[in-house]
Amino acid sequence: VNSPRFGRMYRTPLLSGLCLIAQTLNRTSLEKKMETAKDYMTAANAVVERISIEDALTKHGAENTVFVDVRDSGDIAKTGTVAGAVRINRGFLEFAADDNTQYHNANLTKNAHLYLLCAAGGQAALAGKTLKDMGYQNVYNIGGFGAWKDAGGPVENG
Repeated sequence: VNSPRFGRMYRTPLLSGLCLIAQTLNRTSLEKKMETAKDYMTAANAVVERISIEDALTKHGAENTVFVDVRDSGDIAKTGTVAGAVRINRGFLEFAADDNTQYHNANLTKNAHLYLLCAAGGQAALAGKTLKDMGYQNVYNIGGFGAWKDAGGPVENG
């Protein structure tokens, strides 16, 4: 008996049974639910506190506080960013946050209060979850830069 997946099937019960198990395991792994963007956002929002722009404004300039803009440099160049914000592209965050790499950003310390922003809050939430997973405890999502600017928060050119 031939099987397109496993080649020649043997007539012995043991070998046929093993092939059937392998087929079932392969099918089960393919049927496993794939994560969606919504799943990732739900997980991130569950562990990263979202604070209002008004609350964030009161933290700006405070001791041991770092604002981090996780947008790419092109977006920051077009719109500007929070005055004094550290600019770390979300795609590079793991390297900048890991003090065991040559790319570690010294502004990111485990005891600092990190206030993350992006364009609307989604990337900041995902970046915040990454930082939490890496051992950072005081991580907050302030949402998007546009809301910061509209609220009169201090800004600088990109």
